[in-house]
Amino acid sequence: MQKSQVESVAVAVLVELMVETVAALINIICLCCQYNSLFISYKIITMTVIPLPQIG
Repeated sequence: MQKSQVESVAVAVLVELMVETVAALINIICLCCQYNSLFISYKIITMTVIPLPQIG
């Protein structure tokens, strides 16, 4: 009886750790995506805004 309780607690802890790890990975991916989109928009702005005075 006690062994199964210990096993269930261990499984619960492992599941919680896995969930937290996945959540952390998702957060990291989201941060990277936000950074990439900011960088891409910055590149687009610099590519479109900077050549305008040269054309004019």
